[in-house]
Amino acid sequence: MTKQVNSRVLDKDSFAQYCNNSGLVKMEKIIKMLSERSKPLILHDGHNFFKYRVKSTGEMCWSCIKKTCNMKLYTIGTDDVFSKVSGSHSHEKIYIRDLNRQQVNNSLKRKIRDGDIVVTERPSKIIHMELNQQNSTLKDIKQIRNNISHTKLKLMPKLPRSTSDVHDFLRSIEISTILDENFLLINDIENNIVVFSCLRNMKFMCGQNTLFMDGTFDYCTNFSPNQPPVQLLMNSEMMRNYGIET
Repeated sequence: MTKQVNSRVLDKDSFAQYCNNSGLVKMEKIIKMLSERSKPLILHDGHNFFKYRVKSTGEMCWSCIKKTCNMKLYTIGTDDVFSKVSGSHSHEKIYIRDLNRQQVNNSLKRKIRDGDIVVTERPSKIIHMELNQQNSTLKDIKQIRNNISHTKLKLMPKLPRSTSDVHDFLRSIEISTILDENFLLINDIENNIVVFSCLRNMKFMCGQNTLFMDGTFDYCTNFSPNQPPVQLLMNSEMMRNYGIET
């Protein structure tokens, strides 16, 4: 009959000594990782487990991420030293390529949500930077690219479907220049007029004798057909101020 662990938390060295004295199985390797929501996960024998609960013996119980699976894994100590398993898996193991893809995918989703990655960057560039950081290579990145786009869409504001949506959205955000100047000069809800510029540009324009009117934007919404930019020359460079009449 095997010995029972006392009702206390064992550190790594104590548990290793206990295993040797009691004849239990040797410690098996587990891999730590984070979910896309920054929750701790461990990989053991080709299966992922999430943190479930702490037993009275001090062991941490981990449950298989598959809801229909009753497999449990137990670790001891802050280093999550492998203790034992109970139950059995009712599904196949994770392939190494799928595991690598999952690690990259979870890491990118966390960084995008936390603001560590600029959401306007191309998905291919984001994936390339992450692979370089992890010294990893993946051939199948289509699914990761789709997941990145899906995560970015959740963070980006929805496209306005009416003029009131445009005004409401502009009131809810801060638009500033690289010099930290307010770039939303006018947001007239009553007359449906929006002007993007800053006071420094307007003061400079007031001192000029000639202003240039350019064509409208190449793309615009159906409910704001008139978007004429106003241009002027400053140090041989063209400066623009955009007015949108919605």
